[in-house]
Amino acid sequence: MSNIDWDMILKLISKNKVVPVIGNDLLIIKKGDEHIPLYAYITQKLGTKLNIDVKGLNFREFVLENQRNSTLMDEIEDFLEDIDKENILIVDHIEKLARITGFNFFISTNFDPIFEQILERERCTPPKKVNTIYYTQPPIAQTLIQEDTDNVGPTVFKILGSFNKTCAITEEEVLEYIFSLNDDNNVGRYLFDKLERKRLLFLGCDFPNWLLRFFIRSVTHEPFSIDSKLKYIADNYVHKDIKLSHFLQHFKTSIVCLSQEKYDNPIKFIDELYNKWIQQNSTNQQMRYNGAIFISYSHHDKDTVLALYNELLAHGFNVWLDKDQLHSGDNYRQQIIEKIRECDLFIPVISQSSISNKESYVYSIEWDRAIARRKTREEESDTHSFIHPIIIDDTQVTDIGIPSNFRQLTIAPLDTPQLIQVLKARLKPISDENESDAKHSG
Repeated sequence: MSNIDWDMILKLISKNKVVPVIGNDLLIIKKGDEHIPLYAYITQKLGTKLNIDVKGLNFREFVLENQRNSTLMDEIEDFLEDIDKENILIVDHIEKLARITGFNFFISTNFDPIFEQILERERCTPPKKVNTIYYTQPPIAQTLIQEDTDNVGPTVFKILGSFNKTCAITEEEVLEYIFSLNDDNNVGRYLFDKLERKRLLFLGCDFPNWLLRFFIRSVTHEPFSIDSKLKYIADNYVHKDIKLSHFLQHFKTSIVCLSQEKYDNPIKFIDELYNKWIQQNSTNQQMRYNGAIFISYSHHDKDTVLALYNELLAHGFNVWLDKDQLHSGDNYRQQIIEKIRECDLFIPVISQSSISNKESYVYSIEWDRAIARRKTREEESDTHSFIHPIIIDDTQVTDIGIPSNFRQLTIAPLDTPQLIQVLKARLKPISDENESDAKHSG
């Protein structure tokens, strides 16, 4: 099952011929050393708060059993907000999936907005936004926008609706939503048109045997015996179900099995796919650089900083910044401290917004941590510092609002091409290091 024709799938993706189907099991949280599916965690929390025995039920079954509880959906929404604030969602694999530019159309089976929020952060520079289409029951007419225009990014088709509109959660509701796609409505026709001659890639879907078969049959709009297009499944269940695996493989379905670890198979697949995509699409290996860059900025400067971030990524740099500016919770603080401790270059973005409040998290925590780390680095000098400040507005380099430790360094207005040249001079190309490693190992 794990014999994947990587050349074939990469070729199809490069031609925009593959449509990922996003499932619940891609959403994983970290509690201590344990990784838990988001909705399994919410099910346990709901049971505890509402004093209901979950009896080993999964999320869909739990909702079905408690549909008469008028506060249930509000409680679910509250838990999603709490998880967002706690910053415990593991997003690395979702960010990698979003960065694969051969994917421009996605189907999401999730009713929460998490995937499209991450996709927009990774792929869209304002004013461009993700084009989100919500399927509802009963279907309603929608204005369907052509994606990949100047202000419209990739499209996410939320096939089971959305939390803030109407959505399908229980198996019976999912069945009705999928069945209604064949009704005469413009949204269903739009989906079938988009999927014509495309291959489906199921990632982390948690449908039971019968529902997965029905889902595939409905969205491909053809009988299994006629549909000749290859399909891919990377989830945590199908490769363990012998009868289902045999059925799907008989009908042009490649089933991925890269890990037997609980909840890990689709994540391993995304990691491998992303690495191979990067390798294939690096026109020159010297365009990729070792060393991590940390960008520290005020949320008021987000648009400018995200544009810089995307430009640096495009030139092969490994860049980290806090896109959401969530400064609460011990998990978040520890993550920031670790990133500053591990980075090779720290870029504080100086503006009137970032220096006007010395009590802000950026000024009092991130910048102070970087300054403290610089003092411990023996190789530091004012001309070759691991801190590289830039100014993005009309703030003067002599402004006393700028930390004195930064004013001792060379500070220049943001000039992206010039900054890229500086970073290239400071960070070693990956190919150079590979050659060095090869010499030492020989």
